[in-house]
Amino acid sequence: MRVFSGGRRSGKTTEAVRLAAAGMSQGVYLVTHSHAAARASVDLAHSEGLDIHFPLTYGELARGGLGPGVRAVIIDNAEFFIQQFTDGRPLHAVAINDDPREFDD
Repeated sequence: MRVFSGGRRSGKTTEAVRLAAAGMSQGVYLVTHSHAAARASVDLAHSEGLDIHFPLTYGELARGGLGPGVRAVIIDNAEFFIQQFTDGRPLHAVAINDDPREFDD
């Protein structure tokens, strides 16, 4: 799993889109907070000359929207995703296992 962080407009979403494009043939999907963000991610990919699957939203993922073609996901703005399960309370800290294993076919 890859973990990257940075402030607003630091390139996190661009990196997520690039990873989604690189993993497209292996069933890697981007997950965004809304349909508008999903559309913006597709537009960003196209502006970079890349193709990605149309991203899933947090709500779709939470409702079990993973079809059989979704083999792995990249969560954009993961802190907002986690906040969906804390009734919007701010996150004080996050501990993450930074496992170096890469998605493997």
